[in-house]
Amino acid sequence: MDTLPAALTEIAHHWMMGFRSDLTKYIIAAPLAWLVICVLLAPVLKGRKIRPETPPWRQHLMELVCSVRSVAVFSTVSLMTFGMAQAGLLWGDGLREAAGPVWIAASFALTVVAHDAW
Repeated sequence: MDTLPAALTEIAHHWMMGFRSDLTKYIIAAPLAWLVICVLLAPVLKGRKIRPETPPWRQHLMELVCSVRSVAVFSTVSLMTFGMAQAGLLWGDGLREAAGPVWIAASFALTVVAHDAW
């Protein structure tokens, strides 16, 4: 009976560490993407804008909140991978070690195709 609280604590810890890691990546990448697209490339992209007006800051804030929510969702989905690894159901590490660069190229291609299909 003591193993259930320990397992739940481990799951919660994994989620918090994943969320912190994902949020850190977002905090670094999002402002850089905004700077490049909305500031540095703004003159180049001006003719491609759908609407001429710039969204108000409230809209930017809402986008930020929705993005943090998405980070939480991705962190939650990663619990499935964590659970499968704990149960010994993932074989990717062995495949990666055996195939090396071939697996890296193939997994990248599969990821691009899967992301495009999504």
